[in-house]
Amino acid sequence: MEYILDVALREKNTEYEIHKRVHLMRPLSKVEIVPMPYVTENTRVSIILPLRYEDRARMPTFLKFYEKTVLTAGDNSVLMTVFVYDPGDPTTGTADPYVDIKAQIAAMEKMYKDGARIAWISIKARNPTEFSILDVVSKKFTPEALFLRVTAMVELNPEFLNRCRMNSIFRWQVFFPMGFFEFIPNIVYGPTSPIPEILDINKNYGHYDRHSFEHAAFYNGDYIESRKLIAADVPVITDAKKVPEEGTINIKFDLYDMFLESRLHVFRAVEPALKSRFRAIVCTPLADEAAYKRCLTRRGAALGSRAQLAQLVLEHRSLRAAEPFEGEE
Repeated sequence: MEYILDVALREKNTEYEIHKRVHLMRPLSKVEIVPMPYVTENTRVSIILPLRYEDRARMPTFLKFYEKTVLTAGDNSVLMTVFVYDPGDPTTGTADPYVDIKAQIAAMEKMYKDGARIAWISIKARNPTEFSILDVVSKKFTPEALFLRVTAMVELNPEFLNRCRMNSIFRWQVFFPMGFFEFIPNIVYGPTSPIPEILDINKNYGHYDRHSFEHAAFYNGDYIESRKLIAADVPVITDAKKVPEEGTINIKFDLYDMFLESRLHVFRAVEPALKSRFRAIVCTPLADEAAYKRCLTRRGAALGSRAQLAQLVLEHRSLRAAEPFEGEE
């Protein structure tokens, strides 16, 4: 606990008064200095982006943020995009649901002298688990690779990348930031106001989502070692062509829970540099009861502020009251 104490000191003989301000701190528990390994901001970040069909419309905007943050600024990062297909979807030709995105990536490769540093792989499975996706990706990198798992809704920026570098330590610590998530745009900005290109951190525009664990930074080697802890319950995927679909595996924990069971430190903190646009949250009953309830709580909090939702209820009641009853002219 911290205190600010203003003190007035008066001399007995001269009545001269001196004013002092003192800062005091009383620790609530025993203060302990934890030694931390040395880290730098020069580590290469491998951005892992699983892209599902419903998020493909956001991908061109994400690539623009990636181009500005990484390619133009010369940041030491690469992007691995995982295209998730349904079993019956074509993966080539004009019928490919991601054909426009692949064309944009190809154009970026030609635009830059050293290429766009974007790789992509395909997975065919209906709603594969996060472990299935990471198992496939993990085999394509060395254990020393620093992973940053994101969604297409993120507004990528250098500050967030550097924060992930500093807060992720090989064989020591993983980082699960609590980002700022946008509310439903129609509620926040109204039906006529334009949506700003950059999300502003404001209590009327969004909130810090403490129930979100979808963004994480960790080293591939730490994932490989921690993955062994749950291999008996969730088998490790060794073939990208044999990824199981959702519902075929009973998942009772997520990536965050897995790291909590490991020997690693799990660093969880509010991260203002992580800003994410609104995306509808889908809660699956196939998850365990605790995860399902957590998802429902998160989905309710992501709609809007209490004042905004209360205003919508009042407007809806006013419209209902103004409607004529059945049979009235």
